[in-house]
Amino acid sequence: MAISMWSVTRKKRKEHEGQMKAVQIINQKSDIEEGKRELESLKSKKLLTIKPSSVR
Repeated sequence: MAISMWSVTRKKRKEHEGQMKAVQIINQKSDIEEGKRELESLKSKKLLTIKPSSVR
């Protein structure tokens, strides 16, 4: 996954980092439901915003 961070705007880069963190959280959880709850808590704290169109 070679994305040139220099070509991405600061906002886009922040969104990308948020998605990477989301993926890491899900991968670290043996219980997927627990991971989903943790993601919801992050989103409610405005630390993470995921647009459905940006999720592949």
